[in-house]
Amino acid sequence: MPLARPRRTSLACALFLVLVPATRADEPGPAVNPVYRSWARFKLGASVTYRSVTRQKTASTEMSLTYTLTDRTPERVVVESVVRMTVNGKEVTMPASRLVNLKSSGASAPGKAGTSAPSKQDGLIGEGTETLPIAGRTIATRWTKVKARSETAENVIQTWSSDDVPGGLVKSVTTVPGSVAGVTMDLTAITTP
Repeated sequence: MPLARPRRTSLACALFLVLVPATRADEPGPAVNPVYRSWARFKLGASVTYRSVTRQKTASTEMSLTYTLTDRTPERVVVESVVRMTVNGKEVTMPASRLVNLKSSGASAPGKAGTSAPSKQDGLIGEGTETLPIAGRTIATRWTKVKARSETAENVIQTWSSDDVPGGLVKSVTTVPGSVAGVTMDLTAITTP
């Protein structure tokens, strides 16, 4: 099954986009889902496209991931994702999937587990700001670098995010120290109607 690994990677990338934006711990009331917040301020049709490269010891896989805001209400946002990749020289487009993100994250108070930005105890290595040239624009970003343990290894993940980008993610680099393995996602296109 040659598509199993890329499909797993695309699922990981989709989940990564769901987890990147952080909820502000100083907001009163129920926590707002950070994914909802990162899309709700944009008009329908807003989209982002990423180039993702997964490196392994013997090969690398490149794919294009496009996320488009297809529905928005005061209670939810719906984002469609389309993954395109080249397998054995042939371009393959995976069936589109819809990600429904409710406004409420289910947490009853700010600061609950999973609702705030990474802290030193969560593996935070560093953080800062940086301006990046992306898709013909200059985008001011916030970045974080964290250590995270997966099933097989410790990873170092650096993400750049911006409120000016639908979904919030601008760039992500995941490395496995001492290995050539890793995943890089770069924003290549932004549409904001």
